[in-house]
Amino acid sequence: MAAEPAGMLPEPAELLADHTTLRVGGPARRMLTLNSEPELIDAVRDLDATGEPLLILGGGSNLLVGDSGFDGTVIKIATRGVDEDTAACSGAVITVAAG
Repeated sequence: MAAEPAGMLPEPAELLADHTTLRVGGPARRMLTLNSEPELIDAVRDLDATGEPLLILGGGSNLLVGDSGFDGTVIKIATRGVDEDTAACSGAVITVAAG
């Protein structure tokens, strides 16, 4: 795959067990931790265009990975924040970032 997009540096290969609540799982070939929605969209678009196997990881509570790991790129979503819109016609709308 080509060089990483700006702001998206790969982390060294690491065990997916460190990112799942069951604490099982072998290494990811490559892992990116992304902190914003635009970064996530760009990375998924780029990986999809190259045919790179992709696993999107949130909190890891619904994920079971084999000891052989994942031979592709894992994107760990690390978005944070709360946004409120009190101009909504039926009251306030609150959007919470979540993995």
